[in-house]
Amino acid sequence: MFRIGMPKLYEKDGELYYSSHIKDDVCNIDEEIWYKSSELFGNYFSYEVADSFVVACLLPAIHTDQDIYVDSSYVGEAILPHFQFCSRCV
Repeated sequence: MFRIGMPKLYEKDGELYYSSHIKDDVCNIDEEIWYKSSELFGNYFSYEVADSFVVACLLPAIHTDQDIYVDSSYVGEAILPHFQFCSRCV
């Protein structure tokens, strides 16, 4: 199973990082992935929305036939209708 942790925002050396902890049980990956931007575009990131991390993990999850678990308070309406949910997970 792919597990996507709650996204977080932080600043480092004058740049803004938008990151999430990713765990992949099949490929034995347990790392933080991130997007980096100047502070100028910081208003476009939200620590509550995990869409960009879901999209980043989608092809590897399909390739290895894994489910994706998202530990976030929100997944955007643009991608949400395209997913099927397990009743015990919702």
